[in-house]
Amino acid sequence: MTESTAAKKAPGRKKKSNFYQVRWHRVGINETVAAEVIGVTVEQILKWDNEGAPIYVERLLLLWDRKKVGIPGWDGWLFSRGCLIYKRQRWRPELLLSQRDKDELIYSLQNEIHRLKSWKGVFKTMLEKRP
Repeated sequence: MTESTAAKKAPGRKKKSNFYQVRWHRVGINETVAAEVIGVTVEQILKWDNEGAPIYVERLLLLWDRKKVGIPGWDGWLFSRGCLIYKRQRWRPELLLSQRDKDELIYSLQNEIHRLKSWKGVFKTMLEKRP
């Protein structure tokens, strides 16, 4: 490469580090979330974006995203960014907890209906309603 070719490539923005490429393009998180995941300050993340980070930090970000569930019967399920994912569906913890509460309510209502439809339940209800 001649001097004139090198001089032509010099102007422009400085190339971002491999850490930036992993953080932004592969994992897809901003500086604030990356700082929270790794446990450092946003300033440290910005420094690593420009200068590079230790390899274990990049691996930590890669491990944080898209973890497969390695249990038989859970093929195709994975965890990513705090969600449980199967194919194109995502479940957040709040949704799963609210669904559990709804299931408990449905179970208690089904028990009540079963109790009312039994002979014993019918007689109890009739006796309770008598003045």
